[in-house]
Amino acid sequence: GSFHVAVVGGDGGLFRPPGPAISPDGTLSFALSPDSSGSARLEARLQPPGCASAACRSAPKAFSVHVRPVSDPPSFEVRRRRIEVNEDAGEVRVSTFAQRVSLERGQSG
Repeated sequence: GSFHVAVVGGDGGLFRPPGPAISPDGTLSFALSPDSSGSARLEARLQPPGCASAACRSAPKAFSVHVRPVSDPPSFEVRRRRIEVNEDAGEVRVSTFAQRVSLERGQSG
């Protein structure tokens, strides 16, 4: 038989395609969308081999997935690894030196 899992409420955008699945041995697996948090309500049904109608499927079993937000550590990239200036240069300004500045999840500057 095979399991069929459907998001029936909450935030279905939590999951990357193809969405949650249950393997024949009963293992639930899913991949989260980047930086996602929230809750989703799901239902799973078991369909035996050769079943072509809803009448032979199991009753739905409801469950939920709750994804807690976490603060990612601050991060950034540097545009150049080496800066060369003459000794008498005085004040030096390198525009866009630090890029992709992220103070925490969902914030950038």
